[in-house]
Amino acid sequence: MKKALIALPLALLLVSAAGCSTSSKDTTSRAKSSTSAVKKAKASSSSEASSSDASKTSSTKKAEEASSQPATPAEQFSSLNTNIGAVLPGSLLPTDFAFTAKQWVNATTTGTIRNYTISYSEGKQALALNDASLQSAKAVLKLTKKTYTSVNAAQDDINYHPVQSGLPTVALGDGITGVREGAAGTSYVTWAEGNWSITVSASNVAKQDPLPLAKKAVAYFADHALPVPDGPASVQLVAADSDDLSNVIQWRKGAVGYTASGTDAMKLLQAAVSIQ
Repeated sequence: MKKALIALPLALLLVSAAGCSTSSKDTTSRAKSSTSAVKKAKASSSSEASSSDASKTSSTKKAEEASSQPATPAEQFSSLNTNIGAVLPGSLLPTDFAFTAKQWVNATTTGTIRNYTISYSEGKQALALNDASLQSAKAVLKLTKKTYTSVNAAQDDINYHPVQSGLPTVALGDGITGVREGAAGTSYVTWAEGNWSITVSASNVAKQDPLPLAKKAVAYFADHALPVPDGPASVQLVAADSDDLSNVIQWRKGAVGYTASGTDAMKLLQAAVSIQ
């Protein structure tokens, strides 16, 4: 009877211990499960935050790129000239140019501050100065500077045409009289304004007349001035429309010669009078 009584408490203790062990295992399992859930939640939150940051960074970059793009061709022209001034400090640049509708002006530079060429072209999109794709672009306006060994050498390169006496005269407006002459199928009207000789040519074969453009140029010069040259200087304009740089303006300052050439006569004049 005593043995039975002793065995009963021992059995109860074993059952109790087993219950405690099972309870402890369940508690540990639940704790691990809870910890794993927290880690997964944190990982998910971190991933979402990274994705959000990346999205914000991308949006910021796009916004910065959009804000850096010029809004108008005039703004692009101004921006290009600022960049050209940084590449060629002290270079003479036009501040005005007649842009073709729905076209952007772009530019390339070559040379150094002593001898350089700046070419402006037009395209369907605004490009950075000296963009690689502009190497084959057709220039509509070109500016060159050449430093000579002497003043005489610089002057000799200017295609100056003095007004010839004894030729038929023609009134051009603003009190200015020019002379008419013709040679080898081409007609010319030439006149002088200060140190500048100005000539407009036209093709007789194409039945062109230089007089209308000559009068238009005289009227323009009544309110606009070309750069002040040191010595005789030259303007040569072509009445016909052209894709070539057929219109040419040449002048010098000391032993430095400058040339501005363009595809359109009046657009070239507009650019030239704004050079500074």
